[in-house]
Amino acid sequence: MNGFCSFPNTDRFQFQNNQLWRCGSQCYTSYDCANASDGCTACVSSRCICGGFSDRFNIVNTNRNVGCVSTEADLASRLQNQSGVILICANTKIEITSEITTSKSDITLQCQGDNCELHGSGSNRLIHFTGGNIQLTGIKFENGFSSDNGGGILIDGNNNRITRCTFTGNRSNQKGGAGAFGSGVMSANIYSGNSAYQCNDFFDSSTLQCST
Repeated sequence: MNGFCSFPNTDRFQFQNNQLWRCGSQCYTSYDCANASDGCTACVSSRCICGGFSDRFNIVNTNRNVGCVSTEADLASRLQNQSGVILICANTKIEITSEITTSKSDITLQCQGDNCELHGSGSNRLIHFTGGNIQLTGIKFENGFSSDNGGGILIDGNNNRITRCTFTGNRSNQKGGAGAFGSGVMSANIYSGNSAYQCNDFFDSSTLQCST
């Protein structure tokens, strides 16, 4: 397994096969020297290293992310560059001034504690996931808008799960004021003041029905 880790205000790391490789503020696509770029300074046994073996770190979980997000820029960067668990800091309201679009799948976006809110300007959708296997837990999505399906959020792919989220004041000119997905499971969500041409709350494209 490989992926990308971003540590706020410190170095950036690229990891693969449970190994973490660092080269200052640079990262590269693989530890295989044939594919490495952006800072591979030495090769030992066909592996790219940076300065010495002291720059090699073991990690336990290749899906781990370090730190929670509290700004629109950080949230967009995480969603667009990595899969796995992404935490929104507790007691945080993030103003979403323009739609965040990500092609990543296998994302779990959840509140680190309580009171996590993504708040739109009323003129843009909050998040558009073009992939699938998205899990959203304990987040409030408010004041999103789309002229297409999914006013608050849109998930194009399948096998999604949305749990204990709140959707308030989102609007769509088509289907799913609160949001829409390809298919998935909804559990213990709260809806208030959402509106759409069809299905004020969450639209399930696989059943062509509102899902709560």
